[in-house]
Amino acid sequence: MKDNYKYKSQIKKNIFFNILVFGVNAAVGLVLPPFLIRHLGVEVYGVIPIATSVTSFMLLFTIAINGALSRFFSIDLHVSEKKVSQTFNTAFFTMLLIVIVLLPVSVVCSFHMERLLNIPAHVVKESHLLFLLVFISFFFNSFSSVFNSVAYVKNRIDLRNTSVIIDKLTSLLILILLFSFHFIQIHAYGIAVFISTLLACIYSYIIFKRLVPFIKITPRDFRFDSFKEILNLGMWLIVNQIGVLMFLQTEVLVVNYLRGPALSGIYAALIQWSLLIRAITGILSGVTGPLILNLYAMKDWRGLKELTGFSIKLIGIFTACIVAVLIYFSSDILSIWLGEEFVQYKNVFILIVFHLGINLSSSPVANLNIAFYRVRLPGIVTLLTGAFNIILVVIFLKYTDLGLMGVAFAGCIFLTLKIFIFTPVY
Repeated sequence: MKDNYKYKSQIKKNIFFNILVFGVNAAVGLVLPPFLIRHLGVEVYGVIPIATSVTSFMLLFTIAINGALSRFFSIDLHVSEKKVSQTFNTAFFTMLLIVIVLLPVSVVCSFHMERLLNIPAHVVKESHLLFLLVFISFFFNSFSSVFNSVAYVKNRIDLRNTSVIIDKLTSLLILILLFSFHFIQIHAYGIAVFISTLLACIYSYIIFKRLVPFIKITPRDFRFDSFKEILNLGMWLIVNQIGVLMFLQTEVLVVNYLRGPALSGIYAALIQWSLLIRAITGILSGVTGPLILNLYAMKDWRGLKELTGFSIKLIGIFTACIVAVLIYFSSDILSIWLGEEFVQYKNVFILIVFHLGINLSSSPVANLNIAFYRVRLPGIVTLLTGAFNIILVVIFLKYTDLGLMGVAFAGCIFLTLKIFIFTPVY
């Protein structure tokens, strides 16, 4: 009886912190673009989402390792502490190896980005520092994610989300502070992200030691059999995530390359609402994620079916209502949020968000794929649809006058095809 009360109490706490982290993400995600555009200009601001887009591809490794770690960690908790320690250390030192390989590459790329992308000439040097700081922040975030995987599997989403809140709020406060002291430079964003990510990493490590004090970080617990399992699952999660990024981050890079930083800055601002809606679905499906993994570990198939079905209905209804409100008030939102000159992009904004109310309802299925180790085919399909999306974006930008409407339309077509045809059948 006491355990049941404790379980329900933790669920309520997780939901509260999910709502809280959503509020923080929403506030930062909606306040930051107009704040930066007002101080830096839309062309210079366009470099910042490019930096975050580039690091999104580096995050593939983090997402893959953490996704695999969460699955095996949840199963090993029902086996022994020794097995848990071996799984964690294998994932930790795999991540460390990836960081060692990527670090010199990141440093070199940071100082040559203008050769690959359109960056305004008068902020090239500042952009070098921006990219370098964002890349280093990524490495701290990678280790935070490994530590936070423990909190996720232990159903302490409240603690994991506290790390996210520290990261988001600290970065915003530091950026405002720097700008207040007239340090209005593009790399001020990089400084803010670097400091906030470092603090979040320290907090995540403290929580990790509190939850699993029996785990010692030591290479002696690295196991090649665990490494193979993590690598096999992680590889297909990477394939899947590449496809996901082709629906989210790659479009900004393509617009920058073909149409310049000003237009990519506009599109990067508009998709903040898409990212926000996706964050909402992530919050809701995040509550059920560890529950699904634990139900799978206990082989409770009926519970899995009921929980997944309920999650899909809840997310579908909730996000559809949000999308309807955004579409109805689209002109007012753009006018108040970014300025009257952005109202001309109303139709692009509507096209970006309108299909998400239906398409994102299937997000809890991803937790089932990981639990059942069925990630290969979903990964291939997501990659292919993402690739076709980018091809269509290039065609629309180069050979039509659709502009940003074409970019939004391409994403709408292929994401809808994937969700309506492949996901229910699979």
